[in-house]
Amino acid sequence: MVTVEPGVYLPDRGGVRIEDTLVVADETSGHTPELLTRFPKELAIL
Repeated sequence: MVTVEPGVYLPDRGGVRIEDTLVVADETSGHTPELLTRFPKELAIL
């Protein structure tokens, strides 16, 4: 299991981090990584 956590931060303004959790099988199994994060990632301007 691994996480991918890119983020953007602006001094004196704030920031955001998008996190995904994946299950990665043994490379010899032939399985592709499975994304466990089910949260929507659409941009919302507040």
